Amino acid sequence: MSSTQELFSLFYAVSFGAMLASTRGLRPFPWGADKPQSWIQSYWRIFFSLFWLNLVPFGIFAVGFIAFEAKQTHSIVTVSTKEVFIAALCSLSAFAPYRIYHFLMILLQEKQIAPLYDEIEYKQIVAERKLGKCLKGHALAILVYLLPLSFLLLSNPTRGSAMQDILSDVKWDSITAVGTLILAVVAIFGGSIGRWIRRPKLNINLKPHPPDCQKIPIRNTTTGQDLAECYYFRIWVENKGRTSAKNVEVFAKELKKKNESKFEKVSLFCPMNLTWSHFGEMLFPAIHPGMGKHCDVFHIVHPSKRSCIFVEHDNRADLRDCSTNIEMYK
Repeated sequence: MSSTQELFSLFYAVSFGAMLASTRGLRPFPWGADKPQSWIQSYWRIFFSLFWLNLVPFGIFAVGFIAFEAKQTHSIVTVSTKEVFIAALCSLSAFAPYRIYHFLMILLQEKQIAPLYDEIEYKQIVAERKLGKCLKGHALAILVYLLPLSFLLLSNPTRGSAMQDILSDVKWDSITAVGTLILAVVAIFGGSIGRWIRRPKLNINLKPHPPDCQKIPIRNTTTGQDLAECYYFRIWVENKGRTSAKNVEVFAKELKKKNESKFEKVSLFCPMNLTWSHFGEMLFPAIHPGMGKHCDVFHIVHPSKRSCIFVEHDNRADLRDCSTNIEMYK
């Protein structure tokens, strides 16, 4: 066994262990399920998981082990930085089956070809794992993980590794120093960087038709009689990020009125928090990725019906019967 084969085996074992640990949330094996799936679907998932998460990684390891030439005889303690770099880079191929599993799982589930999960369990996994459904992204990751090992396999054994030839003139001490610095930054700020990448992203939309803008009658809660027709205006707050947005609030900072061709700030407007539709509170517990929630902005009642509604009958507004007012939610 050569020194590079020993290095590759060591790095591949670490990568393979990390890959297996990452599959736990995917529930690849339906052991101990509260409501087991059909036997056909359960056996299909077991076979699929064994093949891609166990057999294929061992096959990739065997190919990589053979690809490294066994002509070096020196100890693993005295290997060069170049050999360590090449072995570590090729060991990342252990993550390729993990990405292939993702790719095929989403493809089979979304296209309903041969789904691995029932609909409820699949939605739970997507919500818990914040599972990205971009097939192109997974395909690109597969190529990146397999590229170093593929390059090594395509090299000519009679003249040594093509990758080693290309990298022979590289200043490995500098690369090691930069790599150490990058690892230190990731160790210190990795959590913050990861949270920033996977942060929630809230978008606000208001469309001039239901359900954002809708006419709903106001009724007497005691008699059930319709008092007036009211137009409700609500904004749609949607989370397009990769993690849940917790304790979400909507704050109206200022109000602007359009005069001819420009908007001017209304000085009498008082900044306020708005309340969530059908919830009545200013803080909404959570908006999960791909989900949204309506937030009430204001409503308008016909001028002639204002006197029938207590909250609309405001003498301080000094309004005529032909005028109306906008009642904001706060």
